[in-house]
Amino acid sequence: MRTTDGTAEPLSEGGYLIRFAQTYPTSPEDLWHAVTDRERLSRWMAPYEGDLRLGGHWTARYDDGSVFTVGQVTACDPPRSFTTT
Repeated sequence: MRTTDGTAEPLSEGGYLIRFAQTYPTSPEDLWHAVTDRERLSRWMAPYEGDLRLGGHWTARYDDGSVFTVGQVTACDPPRSFTTT
């Protein structure tokens, strides 16, 4: 079973901070690899390229190769927490 809880908070400089917490039926180590290994992440999210380590920049692409989104890893505490823009 997977559960999802999310919040959206307005930012004083404009825009929103969106947070999601999800629970998966697996070990923290397995989940960590699923979100920090580009090959595994591509299986369930989108094709990713770049660096998924702290400070790294990444790009996610649609199947046709066009850019879906870009971001930077801003915090990580293996295997407990992973934050990205």
